[in-house]
Amino acid sequence: MFAARRVTSRAFGSSRRYASTLLVAEHADGKLTESTLAAITACLAMKPITLLLGGSGVKAAAEVAAQAVGVDKVAYIESASLDHGIAEEWTPVVVDLAKKGGYTHVVSEWRAPS
Repeated sequence: MFAARRVTSRAFGSSRRYASTLLVAEHADGKLTESTLAAITACLAMKPITLLLGGSGVKAAAEVAAQAVGVDKVAYIESASLDHGIAEEWTPVVVDLAKKGGYTHVVSEWRAPS
């Protein structure tokens, strides 16, 4: 027979690892997409959350993103090379920021193709 054991929060003690998330965000027309907003909600347990936005004319979207519930920080890169979401363009940007920021999680939004 197995004996039931009581689990307490003390088991985590001071060894609990704190999370931090870099979320690669998508924007359109100066605002965050619905899938990015859903990703922010999904990451709330892994705060603090830093959004990364990139592309042409991204500053307006970054300012709106800074007001989103759950977002702690926004980083953005104004560059036309990031406009189309091509992995070869985004990968070095994400890897560099993830390393410099020491994030424990790197997340991207996803939406089903229409």
